[in-house]
Amino acid sequence: MSEQPPRPPSPPAASSAAATPPQTIGEVLHKTQRFFAERGLDSPRADALLLIGHALGLERMQLLLHHDRPLTESELVAVREGVRRRARREPTHLIIGERGFYTVDLKVVPGVLLPRPDTERLVEAALQWLPKDAPAFVADIGCGSGAIGLTLAHERPQLRVYCVDLAAEALACTKENVARLGLAERVAVLRGDLLTPIPAERQIDVVVSNPPYIPSADIAGLDPEVRDFEPHLALDGGADGLGVYRRLLPLAAGRAREAVLVEIGWDQGAAVCALAAEAGLQGVELLKDYGGRDRVVRGWVRGATWRPTPPAPDEAPTARAPSLEPEAAPVDPAEGALTLELFHAEHDPEIDALPVFVRD
Repeated sequence: MSEQPPRPPSPPAASSAAATPPQTIGEVLHKTQRFFAERGLDSPRADALLLIGHALGLERMQLLLHHDRPLTESELVAVREGVRRRARREPTHLIIGERGFYTVDLKVVPGVLLPRPDTERLVEAALQWLPKDAPAFVADIGCGSGAIGLTLAHERPQLRVYCVDLAAEALACTKENVARLGLAERVAVLRGDLLTPIPAERQIDVVVSNPPYIPSADIAGLDPEVRDFEPHLALDGGADGLGVYRRLLPLAAGRAREAVLVEIGWDQGAAVCALAAEAGLQGVELLKDYGGRDRVVRGWVRGATWRPTPPAPDEAPTARAPSLEPEAAPVDPAEGALTLELFHAEHDPEIDALPVFVRD
């Protein structure tokens, strides 16, 4: 019997990778946007761009310019993780770990209130009051990530700030942002209730705060992004939402030498203005945000020498508030220069290690 010729080897089976071409940035962006829209997210495209850009280390414009670039499997895994978390209604900026606020970029972490654009109105109102080129001292009460106090310090190079909070997570986050912004020489981060961590002999020119102001009964009805992922300690203002204002405003009016400014809920303007006047603040003003809603209450302390100057009528609102000078110098040269003994965020926040401001 003659031998049969050897059978040629069979061609290798086509792999699934060869059968399915890799997905491109544009395809993944489109699928993610549609996925978010189907789940009722408010900003599906913006969320998709932020999360995919974060996973790939690319800016928004780079994503759009390189929409036809194929993604590797490891890149797809990173994208899927962010998409999965956002589908559970975790806030986009919490997934990214960063949030832009006014003119700074802040680190954000679980357990800390996320900075919001509405709060930038408080920053603008405070900048209108604070001197541009003279020393001033601010207490940011309930600092959270440090958004208000650190932004003010970033905008005013001679400003020094006490950032105060009860929550350890908030204090740790603020300290990281102090380091990120290079403000360790001018910001102290202290743990305690309202103004109590700052001893009475330490001067404060201006008190700013975004306190909890949501009525307790309204917490359950908040969006899942807020209700399930942000600290209730920073949200819950008590039965009528005004509990913290009742405690804070009299203390702040008694400690500040110039002014007190607080953020409020959209329907709390009249009530908080009344509480501010009862606390002894003068010239109490109600300021609206750029959506036309009540947002900030401010007033000056009896005997204050500074006054805010409003923006010129023809100036459009911008992310950066106008630089406005006070009517009088905040420090009389005859009283002696201000000297800074200790003012570092890394110091122990206990009373015996607090930073000290003294007059020569």
